[in-house]
Amino acid sequence: MFPSNGRLGMQNSPKKKPTKTQKVIDIIIYVLVGIILAAFMYIVYYHESTGLYPISLLNEPANFLPPKMGSQNQTYEQVIDFVRSDDTDKIEFGTGFNCVDATFRMWRNATWKGISAYPIVIQYDEPLGHMIILFPTKDQGDIFIEPQNDWQVRPRVTQNYNGRKVRGFYVLDYDPIPLDNSPPYDFNIRNE
Repeated sequence: MFPSNGRLGMQNSPKKKPTKTQKVIDIIIYVLVGIILAAFMYIVYYHESTGLYPISLLNEPANFLPPKMGSQNQTYEQVIDFVRSDDTDKIEFGTGFNCVDATFRMWRNATWKGISAYPIVIQYDEPLGHMIILFPTKDQGDIFIEPQNDWQVRPRVTQNYNGRKVRGFYVLDYDPIPLDNSPPYDFNIRNE
């Protein structure tokens, strides 16, 4: 009735040793699974940190500014060319130079070169906020730049940005320099 080895319905079958080919295939599978997991973790971390996906096709253009504030003339390429040429990110961050200083410096530099930009104050649930800069474009919507390192980011309300939950945004809407048609002031004029 019962097999002599004491196992029900199981027959003794010798365990086969894996061949060299099978070992190589197993190693390849483990490496591929590791690469896929690492890529997935990178994408999740990148998205959590910046609000963007590292693959630009996954990001849709977003408009943050009211239409009256947007730029009808500048393109994404013009903005990125300016950001790459700007040297704000080369200044060491720390005491005496923080996110506010970096944002205002890049904003001023952009305005002087004819690039529309807006300082953005990110308000967190905590008392301290953060500042970044926004560039409106006609072809890619609003582009957020972290001026301390030139990274393109996408903070969102109720999501984490820099490890803190975003509660809201403020757009600073004024010109860093007078842009009227009056002639420049000459400091060398003598009063007589």
